[in-house]
Amino acid sequence: MHETIKESPALGEHGHLYVNINKLVYKQALGVNVNELRKARNIPKTEAITHYLSSSEADAVKRLNSRSERYLK
Repeated sequence: MHETIKESPALGEHGHLYVNINKLVYKQALGVNVNELRKARNIPKTEAITHYLSSSEADAVKRLNSRSERYLK
């Protein structure tokens, strides 16, 4: 998704959007925000959240990321 945002003429100058959109994807897919998820699962800030997701959770995040990319193009 980062590449999609970077390549978008309308969004390319707003690189910080990747972080915000990613947070929204996790909130929508998993029902909790990133900070709550990290706290509940003891995920260090230096670790990727994806390493701590079940396969169904990872699939939900992947589906929403894919949809988000289509809307951003």
